[in-house]
Amino acid sequence: MKTDYDVIVIGGGINGAGIARELAMRSLSTLLVEKNDFGSGTSSQSSKLAHGGLRYLEKGELKLVYESCHERERLLKNAPHIVKPLPFIIPVYKDSRFTRLTLKLGLFIYDLLSGFKTTKSHKMLSKHDIQQAIPALKSEGLLGGALYVDAQMDDCRMVIETILQAEHYSAKCKNYTEVIAVKKDSDKMCSVTLKDFFTKKETTVTAKRVINSAGPWSDTINTMVNPNSAPQLRLSKGVHIITKSLSKKTAVLLTTQHDGRVYFVIPWDGYSLIGTTDTDFDENPNYTSANEEDIQYLLNATQHFFPESQLNRSDVITSFAGLRPLIHSTSKDASSVSREHKIVKDGPFISLFGGKFTTFRKMSEDVAKIVCSELSNLPFKPLTRKLPSWGGTPINQTQFEHYRLPLPMKKRIVGFYGNQFVRVFTILISDIKMQECIPNSDITIGEIIYIIDTEKAKTITDILRRRTHVKLSNNTDEKSIDIVGKILQKCLKYSGEEINLQKKAYLNLLKKSK
Repeated sequence: MKTDYDVIVIGGGINGAGIARELAMRSLSTLLVEKNDFGSGTSSQSSKLAHGGLRYLEKGELKLVYESCHERERLLKNAPHIVKPLPFIIPVYKDSRFTRLTLKLGLFIYDLLSGFKTTKSHKMLSKHDIQQAIPALKSEGLLGGALYVDAQMDDCRMVIETILQAEHYSAKCKNYTEVIAVKKDSDKMCSVTLKDFFTKKETTVTAKRVINSAGPWSDTINTMVNPNSAPQLRLSKGVHIITKSLSKKTAVLLTTQHDGRVYFVIPWDGYSLIGTTDTDFDENPNYTSANEEDIQYLLNATQHFFPESQLNRSDVITSFAGLRPLIHSTSKDASSVSREHKIVKDGPFISLFGGKFTTFRKMSEDVAKIVCSELSNLPFKPLTRKLPSWGGTPINQTQFEHYRLPLPMKKRIVGFYGNQFVRVFTILISDIKMQECIPNSDITIGEIIYIIDTEKAKTITDILRRRTHVKLSNNTDEKSIDIVGKILQKCLKYSGEEINLQKKAYLNLLKKSK
């Protein structure tokens, strides 16, 4: 029986984007659908790190750490404008649960598993070294510590660039398209009913294979096909807060006094990103936010290690919360649940559960290998291990110098969009008004138009929260929201009523996350 697509991928987070790219590169007709915006779930609520997972060594998860370290190396090489090396300091105090010797051994194993590649090997530090690097860090009881290097990434940009690359290879990627039904029509075909968020129109499409990569919503999709299926996921809520800067260039790995959980204080755009929590979540995944208990937990933990900063609730610029779709486990502590992934096949319906952001490419490759073994006669070869991201190929310096724009603006845009800067520059020089910035920000009008036209942004929140970092700073005001709303209305022909709804939604998001 003829089908509309070879494969339909459900879920437009980083895993769905990666899977769509892998399949499209192998000439399989692919449709990806996401009920909200691309990356709007877990994939935009991370710690913004591409890391091997040092803390997983304690649990003996050597395979996971090895795989994560090697995928981190690939991200550093393939997306250098999105993923950059970041030094971490681990201080050791008299009451720390590990000694300097234990730390040295753990970091040696970490270096060994990573293959001593792009990132530098660890270095042991004295008390004086740490005080010099992070003056605000508590000195009482400090014995010394260590320095190691992982990587920081822009999670939202990674999702968008992977989506754009999937489309480059002919995948169709649709955001604001909800799956309301999935049905196995036979052992060789599924039908999927979709609903457009804006028009409310419903359509049914068919495919030889359907991939369920909906993250925290994967169990919901799974029950559409198998109503009596047992839960495959254990959801864990991770909360982050952004505060005034506590450490300008170096991240800090700390262990809370309250329950011994590892968390980070990470430099982020001139601020500090602090997190994450790890608590079980059994509510509706559509409504996830940081509550006061979550925020205070992180504040208390950080106040202990940065006493002179006098960090308090008024220093919280914003907060955000995401759900980790962990593989179902009966373990008492959510933080001890493995970050491994598993793939479950049910005829033409395939589900991906678990995993971590850093290993998305490997997980996507694993799924593609299963699909291709059934739908393609060609031998399966890895295609993305050395593939530059959408903006990751080397910058053409001649093109960079050709455009007459302010140098700081040019450098920032290249650092944000990589080699796609030419598309943005072309808009900026078309009209001097395109170079104007929205209030309290360096984001230009021309960039917003590029984001709408090329990066599929459809709402104010898409632009200010995910395509740019405005919402994660102290810079949002109602004038900025109005300007973005007017640009959206002009580009996408929205009604005044639709723009007003979007403004209210964004203002409500700001209020909830303060």
